[in-house]
Amino acid sequence: TGLHDDRVHPGHAFKFVAKLEEVGAPVYLRVETVSGHRGASPEVKIKELADIIAFMEKAVSTPWQ
Repeated sequence: TGLHDDRVHPGHAFKFVAKLEEVGAPVYLRVETVSGHRGASPEVKIKELADIIAFMEKAVSTPWQ
């Protein structure tokens, strides 16, 4: 979520994450402090994609036995 989004208040993302946590779902919320509704620079998008891949790997991986 972007803290300066003028279309969707960032509080909606925080509420959604709280509900997911209540039911025990794995969650990750990335908060961009300088982005609005339109997104961010290519450099920030690359970092976001890296975070998404890392979260997915952690969420679906099983421990070695």
